[in-house]
Amino acid sequence: MRLTLARKMLLGNLTLVLLILIVGLSALASLKALHALGTNLVQVDLPNFELTAQLMESFSAEDQYEERYIHLGDPALQALADEQREKFGATLQRFKALPPHASREVERIGDLHAEYRRVTFQARAALEHGDDTLARVLISDSLPHPRQRLTVAIQSLMQTLRGTQ
Repeated sequence: MRLTLARKMLLGNLTLVLLILIVGLSALASLKALHALGTNLVQVDLPNFELTAQLMESFSAEDQYEERYIHLGDPALQALADEQREKFGATLQRFKALPPHASREVERIGDLHAEYRRVTFQARAALEHGDDTLARVLISDSLPHPRQRLTVAIQSLMQTLRGTQ
């Protein structure tokens, strides 16, 4: 069968159209994957990063208010520390829907915060019983280790969340 010029041109153009369709579908599939990635970033990762930042912020504020309360004995500072403690707990609860490897980190943060609270409550109790020296010793000697471990755990959670992107 001999191909006429018109058939040759038609065959060449059909090949080009087929090639353009394949490239277009490939680009469309890539765009769909990028859209899913962007959507996940906006709906999951950014809120988790914001929550982690809120967690660190509320813990830092709680720690500062707690230490100031022990040194100054001002009940307003105690109320502010309690408010930040509640904010920390509420923020921590919002992490419950994370994947299992990250939720273990959240549980660890909760345990470390409980240890931190135990030391601060001991210092508060000493202050309420009039033993300012014991309260200050607890804050300066017993509190730095739980504080550091909790800070590291929060930073580790942020790294874990970055790794799941």
